[in-house]
Amino acid sequence: MAKIQQGFVKLQKLLQVEPYKVAGLWSNGETRLHDFTDKIEDWKNSSNKELKKLANPKVFKSAFVNNGTLAFAGSTVQVPGVPGPQPVDFDRRVLYNESQLIG
Repeated sequence: MAKIQQGFVKLQKLLQVEPYKVAGLWSNGETRLHDFTDKIEDWKNSSNKELKKLANPKVFKSAFVNNGTLAFAGSTVQVPGVPGPQPVDFDRRVLYNESQLIG
């Protein structure tokens, strides 16, 4: 059985958001860049309407930090057991692992 990683690094602050790249400061002091450019075509053609919204530069620029990960105010989902719409977000472990260290 795999161990659950306790204390995995969290996204603390967005330093730059542009279509479709995000630079952020992580809790371990690293500055990392995540480039979503290669995912945009998949999002545009997705049956998931919330991912499709993220292909819009204006919606993508609604990015913010929520609970240690990247979230988007311009795209929301209903989460069972949680009242009200919640911003679409990404798994911080995946975000960190797919990003590039830039500082």
